[in-house]
Amino acid sequence: MNIVKGVADLLRRTSSGQTGESNSGSQADRFSPPAPRIRFSEIGDEAVLNTLWGRYENAVDKVEKRKMFHVFLKQFLMVFNNWKPVNGGQLPEGDSATVRSTEYLSVFGCFAGHPAEVILVLIEEVTQLTTLVSELNTSVMRTTTDLQLASISLIITSEGLPVLEALTIIIRSMYNCRVFGYYGGVQKLTALMKGAVVQLKTMAVSLSTDENLSNVISDSIGLLHRVLVHVVSIICSFIDLNSDVYEKAQLYSNTMEFSVTCGAPSVDSSRSVKDPFSETWLHWHQKAVLSVMEAGGLNWLVELLRVIRRLSMKEQWIDLSLQYLTLRTLLVALSANPRGQNHFKSIGGLEVLLDGLALPSIKVVMKNLSHFDIGRDENPLLKIFQLHVLSLEVLREAVYPTDQFSCMPTCTFFCNLYSFGNLNNLQFLCENGRVHKFANSFCSPAFMLQEYKQQMKDDTEMSIFDFKFENNVDNHMAESSIVCPNNSSNARQWNDIVVQLSRVLCSFLCEPEDAKSCLGQVTNSRIPVAISSVHVELSIRWVMRVLLTVFPCIKACSYQNEMPNYLRVFVSTLQHFVLSAFRKALVSAPALLEVFRKEGVWDLVFSENVFYFGPDSDEQTEECCPFEDSSANSNKLEKHSLVGITGQRKSSGVEVLQMEVISLVELAATCNGSAHNLPECSALLDSLEQSACNPEIANILAKSLLRVLQLSAEKTTASFKALNAVSRALKVACIQAQESRRLGYKSPAFERDHEVVPPHSHQGSDSCEISQSWHKCMKACIELFMEFCSMADDARHLVLHDSTCVDCLFDLFWEEGLRNVVLANILDLLKITPLSEEDQKAKLQLCSKYLETFTRMKDLGKNFVVLSVDLLAGMRNMLQTDPVHYQALFRDGECFLHVVSLLNGNLDESNGEKLVLNVLQTLTCLLAGNDASKAAFRALVGKGYQTLQSLLLDFCQWCPSEALLGALLDMLVDGKFEIKGSPRIKNEDVIILYLSVLQKSSESLQHHGLNVILQLLRDSLCNQASCVRAGMLSFLLDWFVQEANDGVILKITQLIQVIGGHSISGKDIRKIFSLLRSEKEETRHKYHSLLLTSVLAMLNEKGPTTFFDLNGNDSGIMIKTPLQWPLNKGFSFSCWLRVENFPGTGTMGLFKFLGENGRGCLAVLSKDKLIYGSINLKRQCVQMNVNLVKKRWHFLCITHSIGRPFSGGSLLRCYIDGDLVSSERCRYAKVNELLTSCSIGTEVILPQNEGDNALDHIQDSFPFLGQIGPVYLFSDALSSEQVHSVYSLGPSYMYSFLDNEVTPFSDNPLPGGILDAKDGLASKIIFGINAQASDGRKLFNVSPVLDHTLDKNSFEATILVGTQLCSRRLLQQIIYCVGGVSVFFPLITQSDRYEDEESEVSENTLIMPISKERMTAEAIELIASILDENLANQQQMHLLSGFSILGFLLQSVPPKQLNLETLSALKHLFNVVVNCGLSELLVKDAMSGIFLNPLIWLYTVYEVQRDLYMFLVQQFDNDSRLLKSLCQLPHVIDIIRQFYWDNAKSRFAIGGKPLLHPVTKQVVGERPSREEIRKVRLLLLSLGEMSLRQNIAPADIKALVAFFETSQDTTCIEDVLHMVIRAVSEKSFLAPFLEQVNLLGGCHIFVNLLQREYEPIRLLSLQFLGRLLVGFPSEKKGSRFFNLAVGKSKSILENNRGISSRMPAIFSAISDRLFKFPQTDNVCAALFDVLLGGASPKQVLQKHNQADKRRSKGNSSHFFLPQILVVIFKFLSGCEDASARMKVISDLLDLLDSNPLNIEALMEYGWNAWLAVSVKLDVVKEYRLESRNPSDSEINEQKYVRSFFSVVLCHYIHCIKGGWQQLEDTVNFLLLHCEQGDIAYRYFLRDIFDDLIGRLLGLSSEENIFISQPCRDNTLYLLRLVDEMLISEIDNKILFPANITEFSLDSLEEESQKDYNSVLYEVLQGEFDEIIPR
Repeated sequence: MNIVKGVADLLRRTSSGQTGESNSGSQADRFSPPAPRIRFSEIGDEAVLNTLWGRYENAVDKVEKRKMFHVFLKQFLMVFNNWKPVNGGQLPEGDSATVRSTEYLSVFGCFAGHPAEVILVLIEEVTQLTTLVSELNTSVMRTTTDLQLASISLIITSEGLPVLEALTIIIRSMYNCRVFGYYGGVQKLTALMKGAVVQLKTMAVSLSTDENLSNVISDSIGLLHRVLVHVVSIICSFIDLNSDVYEKAQLYSNTMEFSVTCGAPSVDSSRSVKDPFSETWLHWHQKAVLSVMEAGGLNWLVELLRVIRRLSMKEQWIDLSLQYLTLRTLLVALSANPRGQNHFKSIGGLEVLLDGLALPSIKVVMKNLSHFDIGRDENPLLKIFQLHVLSLEVLREAVYPTDQFSCMPTCTFFCNLYSFGNLNNLQFLCENGRVHKFANSFCSPAFMLQEYKQQMKDDTEMSIFDFKFENNVDNHMAESSIVCPNNSSNARQWNDIVVQLSRVLCSFLCEPEDAKSCLGQVTNSRIPVAISSVHVELSIRWVMRVLLTVFPCIKACSYQNEMPNYLRVFVSTLQHFVLSAFRKALVSAPALLEVFRKEGVWDLVFSENVFYFGPDSDEQTEECCPFEDSSANSNKLEKHSLVGITGQRKSSGVEVLQMEVISLVELAATCNGSAHNLPECSALLDSLEQSACNPEIANILAKSLLRVLQLSAEKTTASFKALNAVSRALKVACIQAQESRRLGYKSPAFERDHEVVPPHSHQGSDSCEISQSWHKCMKACIELFMEFCSMADDARHLVLHDSTCVDCLFDLFWEEGLRNVVLANILDLLKITPLSEEDQKAKLQLCSKYLETFTRMKDLGKNFVVLSVDLLAGMRNMLQTDPVHYQALFRDGECFLHVVSLLNGNLDESNGEKLVLNVLQTLTCLLAGNDASKAAFRALVGKGYQTLQSLLLDFCQWCPSEALLGALLDMLVDGKFEIKGSPRIKNEDVIILYLSVLQKSSESLQHHGLNVILQLLRDSLCNQASCVRAGMLSFLLDWFVQEANDGVILKITQLIQVIGGHSISGKDIRKIFSLLRSEKEETRHKYHSLLLTSVLAMLNEKGPTTFFDLNGNDSGIMIKTPLQWPLNKGFSFSCWLRVENFPGTGTMGLFKFLGENGRGCLAVLSKDKLIYGSINLKRQCVQMNVNLVKKRWHFLCITHSIGRPFSGGSLLRCYIDGDLVSSERCRYAKVNELLTSCSIGTEVILPQNEGDNALDHIQDSFPFLGQIGPVYLFSDALSSEQVHSVYSLGPSYMYSFLDNEVTPFSDNPLPGGILDAKDGLASKIIFGINAQASDGRKLFNVSPVLDHTLDKNSFEATILVGTQLCSRRLLQQIIYCVGGVSVFFPLITQSDRYEDEESEVSENTLIMPISKERMTAEAIELIASILDENLANQQQMHLLSGFSILGFLLQSVPPKQLNLETLSALKHLFNVVVNCGLSELLVKDAMSGIFLNPLIWLYTVYEVQRDLYMFLVQQFDNDSRLLKSLCQLPHVIDIIRQFYWDNAKSRFAIGGKPLLHPVTKQVVGERPSREEIRKVRLLLLSLGEMSLRQNIAPADIKALVAFFETSQDTTCIEDVLHMVIRAVSEKSFLAPFLEQVNLLGGCHIFVNLLQREYEPIRLLSLQFLGRLLVGFPSEKKGSRFFNLAVGKSKSILENNRGISSRMPAIFSAISDRLFKFPQTDNVCAALFDVLLGGASPKQVLQKHNQADKRRSKGNSSHFFLPQILVVIFKFLSGCEDASARMKVISDLLDLLDSNPLNIEALMEYGWNAWLAVSVKLDVVKEYRLESRNPSDSEINEQKYVRSFFSVVLCHYIHCIKGGWQQLEDTVNFLLLHCEQGDIAYRYFLRDIFDDLIGRLLGLSSEENIFISQPCRDNTLYLLRLVDEMLISEIDNKILFPANITEFSLDSLEEESQKDYNSVLYEVLQGEFDEIIPR
């Protein structure tokens, strides 16, 4: 007792520093004052209570007061028996209760608590009860018969127990608890508990174990028990608010079950105040626990346990409810209370719990059966076991805090002692003796049950407690509580107890949150990590010690190694819980792994206690799995488990427990708690080896190892290496394979390949399952091996060096189900890259074993092909990884012999072809891209693979299949043959092999195979070169002769064309010509038709003979020598190139010349553009449109000139095929430093320049894909002429541009002087490279070494991997081997060897022979192809006068063959000649020898001649220079005279008779018809006209004159005149023509044409002379204007002399010759045509009417040759037809009215002639004669004549200054005739005056013309003449002006002003409104 008090004092001093058990001040400070004040309500039951309480308070007498209190207390218990506070006893804000404010806040109604005064009275009653309990012991000691004991007991029962019951109700509310604590209720209640415990202890000491209790003591003990039950329940409820612990205890006491929680008090989650995470409840819990501890309550609870244990040891029965309440109170007091835990240890609480409650023996239980209600099916053992579980839970709480409090942020109150206290308590438990105590206590239920089992055999009465373990009941256990309904079995109850025991034991390990907090991962407290880790380690160590003690104890209870079911249930449940706990600990704290290893956890789990515990029966298994782990962490752990264990008995024959063990170890091996997992892997591997003959377990273990390796690759790999795990796993697989074969099980894969009858018995099904188990396990081991090899970098190296592993793999290869996987792994080992000599040796050994397998396979019979195919496929797979390495490896192992030998022997048809194809595929991989391997294989099987060919043909029975041909095609291209991918031939030996096999194939396959080869070769120069090297052309020519099928021959011919076009040897050429000369009748047409076509196709092949072939993949040319960039004149880059294909997007690099700083220039190509980049200080990108046709050779030249000041800048030009296609301005990159990054055809990669996007188009650049011929870089910008000269040298020119390299003709040097020694291109070459000037991959510079100090070898350029050097021999260039171009000349005359077009052709033949009509064209096309772009052949053609020979030969060709096709071929030949280098020479030869040789074409059909001369017109129009030398007018006239005449009377005419055959004399040709000849003649004359227009010479005029003078062919003369007239109609031509005519005598030389009797000729001659005369310069008009200006008139004689002088002799000659013949309308029309320049009057007038007269007033006269008016007037005078005369005068009048200038021209050139003609006209001579009556026609004619005079004279009076002179001359002329006695002229003159004045008056009516000059003066003179005429008529004499010369205008004006004012007024009938100055 003193010890207890001392400990309590120590606790109080450490907590508050104050002493005393009841310190009301301390409690008052801890609890807040009661507020607000609660009062009973005034309604309902509370009103009654309020009344009773008032009476109690108002009572004065103590007895009355006491009585009233008991009445109130009884009513209070009745009213509030089931009362529950609202909101846990906290007053909510804004409650609806009536709130009244008096002195302080009051609340009416007990919804949240009770009045404080009531609670205070109850506390005071507890004090009185304490006094009574203390007196109870005294009374018992004093006497047992005294009535005082009974009285005290009655008082306690009647008065004390109701008070405690009331407090039990009161304590339900937090408000009441605060009031209870504030008024010291805890201390007083603790004092009561102290008194009761002391009394009970005293009674227990006084008892001996063998004496019986008296009734008094028994009653006292029972009374104390009842008091303690109430007190402990109040304390428990005070700490754990609203826990209902008292009710549970009462129910338990009444034999009803109560709930046991694990590690924490039960919580009603529906109430916020009891929410585990509620701050309010948490703070209250802390205060309540501290108050109880300070009051000493914890001490007396422990002391109560000691007393109970002492009574139990004395076999005294204690009600279980008190034990439950005591343990429960300790549980809630120690929860989340580290300080309380420490205090609990200090007062001996741990010892008490370790000693246990001393479970009563079966005898004691049987002795106290009266305490249980057997009728209600109760089990007393279950209650005892549950109390035992609760005691272990209290022990756990004494060591660990509950997690729900430790994680709260407010839970920092106990942080000081948390780690320290736990560690001390745990160390206390870890002592050996205490570990054994705990183990014994833990196993005590099993021991008690065993004792019960032993005794129940002797006592049938005990059967009522029997646990029926044989019943199989499905278990379902909630994790939070144990619920056992009344109808549940006892076995289920035992299972539940075992679960609870196991869970409590495992709870000593840290929970996940606790573990994290302890390890410092997630914590809100200040716990040092080091102490925490020690604490965790200590807990694991303690649990392990307990387990190592428990398992032997359990086994000790077994009967002869047979464990009872209840013990097996106990062990199994413990195993599962322990494994689960270990798992949770590892998941929450991976750092615990080292502790696990240190404590030997893996030894435990893989011992007989766990993993090898032994299989359970079905019944046992259900009992072993009595729980379902549904914790939150279970889902997180599923990913670490191989198989789920929940609710499963077994899985694939493996116990669930074993799977849990494997899963745990797997988790440990994969967690991050340690840097290695060697122990875990070792444990798993050891277990795997021990379970090698158990496939189910071995399978799980292997998969576990695999998953460990996958999840923790790095550390697992290291562990595997240290443990040699892979070798051990493969050994296990081999053991299982051997065991499986020994037991006769077949592989599942083998069974699938063969038909198996399903088993009809259970034994057959088991056999299949066992077989699958063996296979799965072996597969798992292989998967482990594969995963290990894939994880570690050096894993395969280790395996490669491990002979055991290699042997195991090859052993497993024969397991059919594993063969593919094993083979794949063997191949992976072979794919290892050797890092040392040891690796290489190991790999060689592995390769040897692999090749040895081929030999072993032949012993397997029908599986030989399948295995061979698999191994061959494996070889191909390896070869694809590193072809060069494995090709060398297999080659050294003589793999070719092994592989080819597979074809030896007899193979069935079904599998044989498959093997052959695989052999060919493997050979393809072995040979692909490896020259050494190809050489070795060639040495083995011969050139062209002859041995392989014979083997293949033997196997295929001389009938190859399409698949075989496809495999050969794959071998041909060193890979998969895809015709759409444009494959390249890489194995030339296969070409002949393929063709040899193809030749023996069926017809359809031959067609298909030849088509494939044709597609392969077409447009691929590289493939064509390969075929040439393989000798394919010779093979095809031999096949060509042997083949009989026309379709195959046609395909062979096409191949001959393609290959021979690329390159051909002299031998092959001679073979072709020998076939052409073959006289075999049956093959003649076939050979000639197809071979000539082939030769033509060969000749059409163009391009360089040497070139670089760039495949577009790492291809190009690198210039390694630094270049000095030209800085003076610019640069030029030229090359021949051929584009295979353009990239879909982006560009292809052409060249790049850059320095280290990235400056320089570059160029790239796209589909239709050339992009040039200039990089200097600034970047510039220029795009130029170019059209490069794919798969065609082009000459490309780029020049960049350096701009001079004021010259417009640098100019970039691009030439394609010698022609300028684009030019742009572009800055020149002047780079002074050396260019070190130079390449051609490579990918262009430029450094990014921020902010400069000029070269964005060049960024996406690819290497050039195609071919590039000779390349030159010049240090000057070449001119267009020089570029064209370089182009004319042809694509095969690859030299230094020196004059000794090319020998042009001395009279025709190449233009531009490119070969000039001084100023040529040789000195400008920076470098020149080509494929011929090379050594391996090194290229040489062909630039001439001008400086002998420089070494030519200093230039260094190399080709990249994707570039090949190609050289070929074109037929054009080596045709000299058989005679050169002249060898084809005889073909022109060999038409008799060919069929006519009308010949019948067989319907079945596919080959159409060449007809005679086509033969000449074919020969000409051959010659054209020979000459095309070949300077040597062109030179030979010129030297041999080839075109002259051709012309001569063509003369002997039948006209039928000179058809349109022949002409088309000649046109093509001419175009070739025009574009060749010697065009100036050869074009002349061709023109003169062929095209302008009428002897060839005269007898051809009209269409041919028409097209010929139209072609000549076009050519001469394109190049007019040829006209001067080849087709001048005299030559044209000669051709017309001799060949294209119309009249054959001339002695020069040729072709007058049909052309006869020289032998048969049959007509073979005739001239076309006359009309067709004339059309051809006109075409010829157009050539003559073109010649004249180009250059007119005296010889041309002479030829014309001679032709006109001598020719009698009027039609030809007429055509020539038409041509000449058309020519001279152009002013530009007329002047030089007249110049040449004047040199020969003028136009008189053509006047004789007017003497021709044929009128059309005369008329055309007149027009011709008119055109010529128009061209003569007109007379100067100065004298005329001068005369008009001066105003002097001429005498009549002078006028007469002028008339005669104005008529030149030419017009007189024209007139004389023209009018010798009858005058016709055609002559008149011709005269007007000459007058009007080729138009009729009607046409002129129509044109004039379309224009405004005012606008046309200033135009020139319509009269082109007004001098011809003299001839017209002569025609008029000689015309006898009056209508014709009137028509002429009418036309002239219309022309005069249309244009005043026509009147002036008439006045100047024809007026005198008109006057002379007019007076001779009959209508004028007989004018108004009275003797005759004129007809109407005469009157009309007189009117026309008078109108003619009036129109002309009116114009001169009206518009011409001095016009009166023309009037005077006319009047004088007429008066002169009047003087001669002709009176008619007088009348005629008077009518003229009358018409003139009337015309003037008519004009004045529209406009007053008389006020303006010169009309006024001229009119006055007219009036004067009229006046004189009138006077003369009056005087009857004719008056002449007295002195005309003295007449002046001044005198006229004076007279007019004096004498004629009135006359003018009358005549004009008008007034002058205004005066206009002169």
